[in-house]
Amino acid sequence: MADTKINDLVALTTPVLADVVAIVDDTTGTPVTKKISLTTLDTHFSATTQTLTNKTLTSPVLDTSLSGTAFLDEDAMGSDSATKVASQQSIKKYVDNNSAIMRGQTPATVTLASTLTYEQAGTTIVITDPGVAVDIFVSYTGIFYSGNVDANTNAYSRCSISVDGGSNWTVGQATNVHVSGGVFDKTAVPASQALNNTTPSGDIHVKVEVQGTKSSGSPGFYTQTINVIVVPR
Repeated sequence: MADTKINDLVALTTPVLADVVAIVDDTTGTPVTKKISLTTLDTHFSATTQTLTNKTLTSPVLDTSLSGTAFLDEDAMGSDSATKVASQQSIKKYVDNNSAIMRGQTPATVTLASTLTYEQAGTTIVITDPGVAVDIFVSYTGIFYSGNVDANTNAYSRCSISVDGGSNWTVGQATNVHVSGGVFDKTAVPASQALNNTTPSGDIHVKVEVQGTKSSGSPGFYTQTINVIVVPR
């Protein structure tokens, strides 16, 4: 076969993997011209790590994991980058730490004693330590109820907040309702409590306590839903 310039060869525009190309083996030693199939080349390049610079990938499929300096795992998003991507975990953590948390509790009933002794109404609400400074707002309206009572009937309610897992409590201002006697029912006793710009050292605990006195009748107390809002600073 006569020598032909490469430029004079017929262009193959639809190659298949079974096609072969000429290749020079051992170019720095004893060069030998050999053939290699496109299948072998494809297998070789697929297993080779390449650094792509200024390449556009159309609909790439990325399996298993990402790594590299353009992939960040920062819970606080401190880099504030417009050109790098964040991990799923860091996005979730950032949203959790910077969104308001709202919790409620269903009503509970307490029968008041004849002496002034605070009793907890319902169970303690627990919110996982957010790990950042927060504002905490608690509100609820208790309902004082009874049959026939005398002038010595009183009801008190208050909210308490702990930011160290329940070891120490900040007690809110008590709300008092005095009933002057007779028949009454469903007297509202609202209360609230707030802690601003506090950094918890443990889980946040919230509870409602009530107390009352009576000389006659059977007064009691039940809470409406207790609302807790935790807002990151």
